[in-house]
Order: sequence, then C-alpha cells, then structure tokens
Amino acid sequence: MGFFYKVVQFFVLVVFTLVSLMLSFHFFGFIAANTYIYFLETLYQNYLAGLIALAVFLLGIFSLLPYFLRSEPRNTIVRDGATGSIRVSLDAVEGLIFRFVSRQSGVKEVKTFLKPVEGGLLIRLKIGVCPHQDIPDLVNDIQESLKDYVNQVVGVKVEKIETVVHSIENEEERQFKPKKIEPKPEKEEILKEEQPPEEKPEEEAPAEETEEETPRKKDAMEEEIDKKWEEEEIQEEEIQEEEPEKRNHNKDF
Repeated sequence: MGFFYKVVQFFVLVVFTLVSLMLSFHFFGFIAANTYIYFLETLYQNYLAGLIALAVFLLGIFSLLPYFLRSEPRNTIVRDGATGSIRVSLDAVEGLIFRFVSRQSGVKEVKTFLKPVEGGLLIRLKIGVCPHQDIPDLVNDIQESLKDYVNQVVGVKVEKIETVVHSIENEEERQFKPKKIEPKPEKEEILKEEQPPEEKPEEEAPAEETEEETPRKKDAMEEEIDKKWEEEEIQEEEIQEEEPEKRNHNKDF
C-alpha cells in the first residue's frame, strides 16, 4: 500500500508539473491559444484520451484521500483485543527492550531500533559484548528470550530480530579514559617560576651587652658618684669657712 501510494503520487505530480509548464508558456506569450485549441480539437471524441484523463483524475483523488482520512500514528503499535484496540508507544517498547538486554550477562552496550511491520514488529539491536565467550550462542539466547519477553509483556508478535555486534571490549578498557594533555606554559611563566623570591631585609636586632661591658659601666657609674660626693664635700667646707668670717665682720660693726 505504501509503495503503490508513492508511485501514484509521483505520477500525479509529473502530470501536474507538465500542465503548469504549458500554461506558463501560454501566459508568457511563447505559445498561442490556437495551438492548445487545435490540440484539443484533434482529441475530440477520442475515448482513449478520455480514459487517460479519467484515470489521472481518479489517481489524484486517491493521492488526496490520506489527508482527509484518519490514520493511525506511526509511533504506536495497535493491538486488537476482545473489548477494543490497544496502542503501545514505540518509545515504551524501546525502553523495555533496552532494560531487558542490558541485564543480560556479557552485554556492555545496547542500542535499539524498532520498525512496525505487517503482522508484528521488527527489532534491530546494536550491542557491545565482552570477550572470552561464545558470541553466536550469546546472541541466539538474547534473541530467543527477547522474542518471548516482548510477546508476553506487550502482546505483539516479533517477526524478526537483527543483531549487530559492533564492539568487543573488556570492562577495564571501557573505563579507561585517556589523559588530557595540558598546554605547555609560556616562556614568561617559566621565567617567573625560576626567579627566587625577593628576600626582605631583616631588622637588626639590638646588640646584646657582653659580660665584659657590664663591669665597665658599673665602674663608670661609681666614678661619677664619687665625683659628686667630692664636689658636695668641697661645697660644705667652703660654706663652713665663710661662716666665721661673716661673724667677725658683724662684730666689727
């Protein structure tokens, strides 16, 4: 039905394109109206030409019918039941298949592609498996168990399962990630790193007094004290000598 509809649509579009081209030539003045009239007069009462025109008309109507009739959405699967129809989304079925295949031992990566076909469903699997195992047996087990699982859960018959093994790798190889290459530093940054940090001038600590300097200071202090005592004694003697002279002077008066 789909292929036949595409052929009909292609034929109708070709006829429509030729008719529109002939009309455009007439509108621009390249072909006179008498030419079309003469052509139509030659086909007057020509039953073969009438049948061809009627067939083109019916094909045009047929190509327009899908735009007016309600069609089932392509992204759902329809299943007829006893009480009515059931529609299952293809996205839901893809998620169901992905989870089922991912839980199988030996499978490391899964990609699913679904296509509704007449009488069932076509499943395409793209998987990555671990080495050191029998890959044909693993794929056969997955296909058989998946076919029964989809039929049991969704209620849709699986017509065919196509499986492609695109990678065989260990879990360690899968977790390995290449190290990122860091860019080399520029010359200015290297020079800055090589230059030693500037040293701050240390503050000079006050010089500590040695043991030899302390007795010298004591001797100097004692000498100053002795000088003061001597000066005071001299002043007292001078005062005592001046007092008798003042007394004798007062007596004379």
